[in-house]
Amino acid sequence: MRYPNLGGWLGAAAFALSPVVAAMTPPGAEDQACRPVVPHDADAGIAITLAGGGTKASSFAMGVLAASVTSQLDLSRDPTRFDGSLFWQSDAVSSVSGGSYAAFYAYSRLIRNRPEAGAPQPADKNLQRYFRDCIPAGLQSRFSPELITAEAARRGMPEQDLFCPTPVGAGSRTDPEALAAARAYWNGEGLRRDTVHQQFVRCHADILTWQRCEFGNSVGARIRSNTTYGALAGVWLSSLPMAWVANTIFDWPINLSPPRIVYREGIGISYGLEPVDARALERDISEAAQVGAVRHFVIDQGAERGETSFANHTPRDSAEAGLLDRGDDVRIRPDPARMTFAGLASLYADGRQSPPRWVINATAAPSRSILGWFGRNDTNFDRDIFHMTADQQCAGGVGAINVDAALPDLENHDRSFEKGRRNASLLTAVNASAAFFDANQRVYGRSFVRFSAALAQHVLNLNWGLDLRNIDEAGVPKASDARRAIHLALPAPLYLGESYAAYVTDHDPVYVRLVDGGSSDNLGAYAPIVEGVKDVIVSDHAEDKGGSMGDLCLLRNELLIRKGLHLHVPGLAGWPRGCYDDLVLRRSSRRMAGTTQAARDAQAALEGVGDAMDAHGEPRVRSYPIWGWPYPFLAGCVSHDASPDSCLTAPRTRLWIIKPAFDYPDWRRRQTAERSADDRVLTRCGEDDTLPCESSAFLARLLAGKGAIDDNLLTPIFPQDSTVSMTINSYADLVGAYRELGRHYTAIATGELDKVRAEGAGSPRFAALLCHQAAHPIPAAMADKTLGLSLPDYEFALEKWTRAERDAARYRRDLPFAGCSTLGLPLFAPLTVGDRVPKAF
Repeated sequence: MRYPNLGGWLGAAAFALSPVVAAMTPPGAEDQACRPVVPHDADAGIAITLAGGGTKASSFAMGVLAASVTSQLDLSRDPTRFDGSLFWQSDAVSSVSGGSYAAFYAYSRLIRNRPEAGAPQPADKNLQRYFRDCIPAGLQSRFSPELITAEAARRGMPEQDLFCPTPVGAGSRTDPEALAAARAYWNGEGLRRDTVHQQFVRCHADILTWQRCEFGNSVGARIRSNTTYGALAGVWLSSLPMAWVANTIFDWPINLSPPRIVYREGIGISYGLEPVDARALERDISEAAQVGAVRHFVIDQGAERGETSFANHTPRDSAEAGLLDRGDDVRIRPDPARMTFAGLASLYADGRQSPPRWVINATAAPSRSILGWFGRNDTNFDRDIFHMTADQQCAGGVGAINVDAALPDLENHDRSFEKGRRNASLLTAVNASAAFFDANQRVYGRSFVRFSAALAQHVLNLNWGLDLRNIDEAGVPKASDARRAIHLALPAPLYLGESYAAYVTDHDPVYVRLVDGGSSDNLGAYAPIVEGVKDVIVSDHAEDKGGSMGDLCLLRNELLIRKGLHLHVPGLAGWPRGCYDDLVLRRSSRRMAGTTQAARDAQAALEGVGDAMDAHGEPRVRSYPIWGWPYPFLAGCVSHDASPDSCLTAPRTRLWIIKPAFDYPDWRRRQTAERSADDRVLTRCGEDDTLPCESSAFLARLLAGKGAIDDNLLTPIFPQDSTVSMTINSYADLVGAYRELGRHYTAIATGELDKVRAEGAGSPRFAALLCHQAAHPIPAAMADKTLGLSLPDYEFALEKWTRAERDAARYRRDLPFAGCSTLGLPLFAPLTVGDRVPKAF
């Protein structure tokens, strides 16, 4: 990338006034800059990766985690672990953005349920109760009695408890019987009471309007949400002049974006608070706190004094009163107590009985000012992924940063910690992982689009990223105090010159900007794969309506460029033919010059393939039919060998790729029946080759309304809702549908993973899975517009993907997979413009 020399000569003079304490990590040394994020026996281990994508991602990821705590590895379990579930048998949970919401939900409970040091009681490690749930009552009419019996058995619930009562607001006096029924259900014993946890997450799904517990998507709910957004907009607009001074005229590490603070606390409220009883589902959050219906919060009672009272009002039981000083203006915040990296580290004091290592992934932006708004995609996973674990926070490019010392200034500004605390909050780390609005995000690959988006977000103060002071693990600043003082004192454009001088001389910046983890590896899978984890469950649940597999393509390209590793997915026809689009392929010349020769050669080879495709009129992107997906998971592998056949014998890493996709024509034909026009009931659900029951019933009801179908493709919007729209306008039933789809697919994949691990290296079962999917690969189209359905039978016009072909591909647990000696797939080979492009690309 070629930066403009904005005040460079002036800034260079200021830069020269101060000694530089440390230099950036040299090319090729990134692996030595950070410690491994997965424990040392990772080569035989398991990792669960949760991709980014806002509330949509968190909902699907919640289902992945739900299956992981209930699905047992009966054949391959390690008896030294806490229990035989996938979660406790895993070595790492790696999360990005929306996936980090769901991970925070699980790990915050593990931390709080662990006694303080010296306490006599044992740690409560039971996570299953936090993932139990009932089905919304409004979906019951879609079920037959036989399906109700089967689904209740799958969930381990009595049939009479399978469907939730209709939630009723406590302020409503129109239906006291319904209110009494709801309280009787959620205040009952056993499994009924457990479901209140997931119900609480459902009703606070709109994390920017988290104050309200809304179950429906009614007109009234939308009006209330819009009113809240209107109030937030007023505060937001009033912040603009101050933000322009702090972040434009000067470059101060102060984030004055009100939406960021609301977003951060919304994640903490929705995923960190625990409901005590049914009253938590009847009220706005401040009212629930005042009556003692939720716990793990603090209150802000001192706004008029510029102070905050952090008394933790945690009721011991549902009978205990709530706040003594009740009032409508009580401000509720997530309780920061123990939600620190030290609190996370306490979970790993039990050796093999400890939970998997939680890896929170953000992106250390190569630049934190206008200097980074120009140029093409700057992706470099080795240098940019900022891993945050209990024992280290580090990116290959900037090295380790002591986040506990680097973040408190920001957090005290937010008033989210008591004055003088020197611990960074896990919630703030999750906020950084999920900062998808920021002028320095990297998701736009083209120069003009990136600059325009960055300028708009900066002017509108939509900067959700966080600035870390660049401090090493010993607490010593990597840039001197004098240089920091000069940087903070310089107005524009002089501070740009200081930053530019540091950049071109490869010296450590004064501050490091953390933005959304999706600006680098949105899957969170790079580190577990590079570190050699044997089995990686990749939950690829980001928005991908066109089926381009963009995040997987970017992962594939980075593995090849940085490590010489090949990612193979036999179940996708022509893979990796669609991985040559500029958005996932191009790298800036400035940053490629600062990498290894092997990386530059690999990049040149990939660009040669792309140029050859252009010369022969081959589109660089392929689209796979999201609504013609017969597999609950795709089997894949990563190996040092360019041949896909290497997956059959000695894969370095086995991949289990889960995606929110399904076979919609099959759902209409075989899993439902038409009751009347646009009204369907379920005939099958919850089996290996069908949708899960709740997701299926939700879809049937959704299609009876308006706006649920893409008129051009004749496919439903679900399960590829927009990331942004679902994050700012979600509702309980939609959240549950995504969660159950993730739970269903993960449970099936876990069953196969268990069989494969029991067989050991060179597993015949894994080879058979690969052979089956290679024999029935999902075909790719040249453009997503060709993936539409045709009336009257709602079938694909896509070649080689008829009903019979999808039926032959469909997964069944008892299917006797036949092995093969070769997958019959061509090798990857670099091309030149004069070469003919083989079908493999």
